[in-house]
Amino acid sequence: DSADDGGVWLIDKSNVEEAVGAKILINEFKAVLSENQCDVLDNCILRGLSNSEYARIKGVSEAAIRKTINKIREKAKIFF
Repeated sequence: DSADDGGVWLIDKSNVEEAVGAKILINEFKAVLSENQCDVLDNCILRGLSNSEYARIKGVSEAAIRKTINKIREKAKIFF
């Protein structure tokens, strides 16, 4: 199911090299993120869980999730 593919659903499945490369790149990017940032990346960005739903599950504010996503984006600008 596409929710478990780590964002590789964005890649043309007929291009195996591209799919493998994307998974490797995502894993390398996760190495520069905190555990919390990795969790938000996996759930909100790659799997598409809404910020409000994820915040409810984690028991935090939606603003905290948005702040974490902004930090992930800042790191992505440097990484990519």
